[in-house]
Amino acid sequence: EREREYTGDELLFQEADCLQKILSDEMTTPILDVTVDLTGDGHLLNVCLLGYELELASSFGTSHSTSAFRNNALLLLRAPCRPKAPDHSHDSVEGEELGTGKWELRGVGEVGLPPKKALVYEAGLSDISTYVSSFLESLQQFSTYHDNHQSCLSDVFASVPEEYFSLVRISNEDITTSSAYALPFHRLLQALDTCRCKDATFGRAGRALVEGAVLDAWAKQLGVSLHELINVSPTSNTHRSFYTAAMNEDISLIVEAAKFGAKHTPQLKIKLNEYVELARCILHALDTALPHEDGHWWSVDANAAWSPDVAEVMLRKVLEPYKHRLFMVEQPFPVDVHLQPHDMTSLDRWTDVRTKYNASNILIFADESMRTAEDVRLLAPFVNGVNIKLEKCGGFRAALLAVQEAQRHDLMVWFGCMVGSNINSTATAHIFSLACCSDLDGALLVTPESQLFTGGFQYTAPLGGIQLPSSEDGCCGIGVAPKLDFDRFISSKK
Repeated sequence: EREREYTGDELLFQEADCLQKILSDEMTTPILDVTVDLTGDGHLLNVCLLGYELELASSFGTSHSTSAFRNNALLLLRAPCRPKAPDHSHDSVEGEELGTGKWELRGVGEVGLPPKKALVYEAGLSDISTYVSSFLESLQQFSTYHDNHQSCLSDVFASVPEEYFSLVRISNEDITTSSAYALPFHRLLQALDTCRCKDATFGRAGRALVEGAVLDAWAKQLGVSLHELINVSPTSNTHRSFYTAAMNEDISLIVEAAKFGAKHTPQLKIKLNEYVELARCILHALDTALPHEDGHWWSVDANAAWSPDVAEVMLRKVLEPYKHRLFMVEQPFPVDVHLQPHDMTSLDRWTDVRTKYNASNILIFADESMRTAEDVRLLAPFVNGVNIKLEKCGGFRAALLAVQEAQRHDLMVWFGCMVGSNINSTATAHIFSLACCSDLDGALLVTPESQLFTGGFQYTAPLGGIQLPSSEDGCCGIGVAPKLDFDRFISSKK
């Protein structure tokens, strides 16, 4: 890895040769590049949607798919550079020059787009493009009524528990007196909430993408970190974050991946399929290579590959010898198990599976079956916890509703992320303290050279906690910084 620095009109690159290759690829050609007037009085915002091709550090396998690349979606929110403000007000940015025609990156969002799977991974890049287009249509319709734009606004946090977003909530009475810099952000979220694709099956991933970029920009505007904007604690003494060792035909490569993960966190998540003997060999190899230490946990991810019979055999023949280091088993049941209310035999079997696993002090969590808060009640009878992902539930506000519902049903909360860059994993990390555990290892699964941003959260020793970027260190919003000049890059693609 090398660093080169160019001055004057040249781009600033880290890992320059690798970035040059990435940026010349068609995947990074803007899919959408639209500028809108948010308030009808010259408050311009450029919305740019890009494909974000990421190279995996090694082939990532589950019980239902294997891939070496991920084609994610990257959303950039940019505003015109403006003059330096003597009073450093919210409506300006220090050091900007008037009349340059340049754009400054204000907010960024990413969603992971794994291979499609019904009821689980329902969005591809073309779906995201459709969603962002519908959001822009909604936004432009609001702008048509700019003469009365304040009275058209609604409380975009009305459905979210009141302890969150206290920094930026406004009541109906406050809307007309709220400071001008806050109104565009409320308008952006309202357009997101009312766009024509909001109820589409792929809409949750699109909503998570746009909302993440908007909240990143809003936090930066206020000079705070994302967790401060949401009003969530940045610390937890009990949280543990796991690294995922994916499925592979070569068990030595699974062990190699686990050893790599152990450099960051001792907590390990292991992908298994339905083959009992293979599972036994994998766990034996991992136990030999990484002997158990106090506070170091395993979790097993079946990715919906087991039947009740397989789950019981797995417990008896494979998992029992390691129960002293097993925290939970994730998604042993079919994706739609909770959507078959009349199949009482199946539901009873899986409830019995949970009882047997709990008797061995092994918890059962839902992942693929867990999408929104509405799924929690249906899953509660046969799980101990739920894995919440922003792409699947629809962003931060929806995730907070899911957390509230899980708490109502006395379920534990786990946060996960899709395979992606440090944008995606760090964004979710800002709410980690609401969960017992997480596997926010997406950026570790991707080569550093293929990522377009630096920064992000750090794992903490010795038990795999999370240290968030801090606004006190100048890391506002999500806490990542671009490796290149996106203004120059996007202009070069036109």
